[in-house]
Amino acid sequence: MRRCWPTLARSSIFQRSSVKPASAVPSFVPDSPVRVRFAPSPTGFLHLGGVRSVLFNYLLRLRHGGSLILRIEDTDQQRYVQGAQEDIIRRLEWASIHFDEGPHIGGNYGPYVQSERLSQYQTVANKLVEDGHAYRCFCSPERLATLRATATGASGVRTSAATYDGKCRHLTPEEIQHNLHVEKKPFTIRLALPPQGSISVADAIRGEVTFNFEACEDVVLMKSSGWPTYHLCSTWDDHAMQITHVLRGEEWLSSTPYHVYLHSLWETDIETETDIQTGFKKSGKRKAPIFAHLPLLVNEDGKKLSKRHLSGDSPWSLQQLVRADQISAPVLVRYLAELGWNPPLSSSSSSPNPNTNPNTNTNTNTDTTTPTMATSGIEWSMEVLSQTFALPEVHKSPAALSLSRLQHLQKCWWREHWRLLWSETETETESFLWKRMQQAFVHRPLSKDVAWRMCEIAEERCASLSEVIGTFEWWDVRPPRDDDDKDEAAGQDSRIVEQLQVKYDALKASDVHANDNVTAADWKRWIKIDKKSGVRQADWFQHLRWILTGTRNGLSVVDIVEVLGKDEVLSRMRSHVGRGEKGELP
Repeated sequence: MRRCWPTLARSSIFQRSSVKPASAVPSFVPDSPVRVRFAPSPTGFLHLGGVRSVLFNYLLRLRHGGSLILRIEDTDQQRYVQGAQEDIIRRLEWASIHFDEGPHIGGNYGPYVQSERLSQYQTVANKLVEDGHAYRCFCSPERLATLRATATGASGVRTSAATYDGKCRHLTPEEIQHNLHVEKKPFTIRLALPPQGSISVADAIRGEVTFNFEACEDVVLMKSSGWPTYHLCSTWDDHAMQITHVLRGEEWLSSTPYHVYLHSLWETDIETETDIQTGFKKSGKRKAPIFAHLPLLVNEDGKKLSKRHLSGDSPWSLQQLVRADQISAPVLVRYLAELGWNPPLSSSSSSPNPNTNPNTNTNTNTDTTTPTMATSGIEWSMEVLSQTFALPEVHKSPAALSLSRLQHLQKCWWREHWRLLWSETETETESFLWKRMQQAFVHRPLSKDVAWRMCEIAEERCASLSEVIGTFEWWDVRPPRDDDDKDEAAGQDSRIVEQLQVKYDALKASDVHANDNVTAADWKRWIKIDKKSGVRQADWFQHLRWILTGTRNGLSVVDIVEVLGKDEVLSRMRSHVGRGEKGELP
C-alpha cells in the first residue's frame, strides 16, 4: 500500500506539502465531552507503543469527560493471534486504564469487533461506488506487481508518485458489466481521489499539514475477498461511532489524507437523521474527528522501533517488563506519559514516617520531631496527570526509550510506596505485601517483623518486591555447598576457623532466644572480632557471609544475622565447619 507522505526528501517528483505550526490552526481544547478510541489489531500481543497510544487517549478522556472505546480491528484474519484480544484487555486493566465501551462491556455503538461489522462496510463501499467516489478495479495481481516494480525501479528507490496508474477508473459502463457478468473477474474497490489539488489536515500536535493529491494514489477500500482494508473500516467506524479525536502514532500521518477525504464525503447535516447505532434523533453536523499523531518511539540510538523490537524476548517487551512484578503499573504509566510529553511533578513532598513498623505497637524512634521521608517529587496519579494533559503540548520529535530512566522511576516508586503496599489489604486481615512474601518463603516460618525488616534493609538496593525476595532467597533455603568448597574456604586461614568457633560458642552461650530480644547493636558487638586475632575484619565478614548465605558479596553481615535469627545462625555455622568425631562444631 502506497502512502501519501507530507514531505518527501531526495525525490523531486513529489511536491512538498506545507506545514503550519499548531499556533496557526484553531484551538484543539475540547469544549464538550470527547469520544476517543483505542483500536488495536489482534495480530500480536500488546506492546509499549499501543499502551502509550491508549494512555494518551485515556488522559484526554479523564480531563474532558466522555468515553473511551475499545474497538478490535481484526480484519487481517491471516495474522490473527489467538488470545491477543484477551491479553490487550487484561494488560490495560492492570495499568488502570478503563474503557467505557467495548466488546467486553458492550455499549450503544457496537458491535465493537470489525469482523462483526462486515455488512456495514459492504454497504458503505457500494454507496461510494454508486456516488462516483470509488470504483471497481479488475487489475490482476500480476499487473499490479509489474506496476510496483516499475514504480520502485531496479535500485529499490521509489521513482513514481503512486504505484497504481488508475487504469480501471476510466472503464466504460459496458466494460465494467462485461468484467462482472461475462468474464466474472474478481475486483477490489478503490477510492477515487481528485486528480489535482490538495487536502489539509488540522493536526492537534503538528499543526496544519497539507497533502497534494498528485503525491497520493487511489488506495484500495475493499479487497477482492470482500473484506475491507484499514482505510475504509477504521474511518467508517470512527464516523459511525462518533469519535471526536483520533490519537495514533506518527506512522499513520501519511494515510490521513485518505481518511480526511472519506470523512468529508460523509460529513452531512443530520438534523432529521436517526442515528443508525442508537435509534435516537440527532441534530447538528457530524464532522471529521480531530487527528493527533503521536511522536515515534525510537531506541537510545535514535533508530525507529518496530513491533518486533517491542515484543517477544526484547527487553522492551511489555510481557518481559511486567513479569514477576519487576515494573509496577503506576511506574509504566508515568514512564509512557514522559514519551512525548512533560507530565507534572508531584505537589506532595512527604510520605509516611519510615521508622514506623505497623506490626508493632512500640515505635523505637523516640524523637517525635523526626521529619517524614522526602519523596522523589514525581507524580504517579493518573487523575492528577490528566488534569494538565493537552494535545498541543505533546512533542513532535521522536521519543527515545531509556531503560535506565524506567528503572530509576521504578526504584523511586518502590521507596515511596512499599509501606503503603504493606498497609493495603486483600482481605480484612492480610496485607497485600505480607501475603506475597508468605507465598515466596515457604520452607521456613516467616514472621511479619522479619518480612518488614527485609523490606527496610533492601529499600536502598531494590526496586520491586521480586528484587527484595531475590535478595533474601538464601533466607528460605540454605545454599548447597560441597566439601571441596568448605575445605578451600576454611583451610585458607586457620585463624578464621578459630574465630568461627569463638563466635559460635559465644552466641550459643547467650541467653537470647528470639529476634525480639536482639538488637542491631547486639549483633554488631557479636560479629566484631578482636584485633589481636590477626584476622582482617573484611576477611572475617566475607567468610561469615559465605557461611550464612553462600555468597561472598551482598548485604552487610549485621543485616544478614538480624533477619536469620540466633537459631538459624547457629545452625548454619554448625553445619559448615567440621569439628570433633562427627565433623561438626559442638
